[in-house]
Amino acid sequence: MTGEEFKKIREDLGFSRLEFASLIYLSGYMPIANIENGSRNPSNLTAALLFYLESLSSKEQKTLINGLLAQEDKVLGRKKGGGRGKSKK
Repeated sequence: MTGEEFKKIREDLGFSRLEFASLIYLSGYMPIANIENGSRNPSNLTAALLFYLESLSSKEQKTLINGLLAQEDKVLGRKKGGGRGKSKK
């Protein structure tokens, strides 16, 4: 996955760099910027997820994104309801 492909998918999904970092569990704005400018590559799992998201309808994208965000507390080992992700309406 190229940085240009990564950026296009992020923008098509309507996320800022910081919001996208939260969705794919990166530490913030800079890792996303580094992927988009080609100085870092996304993991193969991240690339596969983004290509899959891109293939879905808008409604399916929103459902999957909301499902991923709903798992944030489990992934980060927090008590339920402590999430910080952006829900897509």
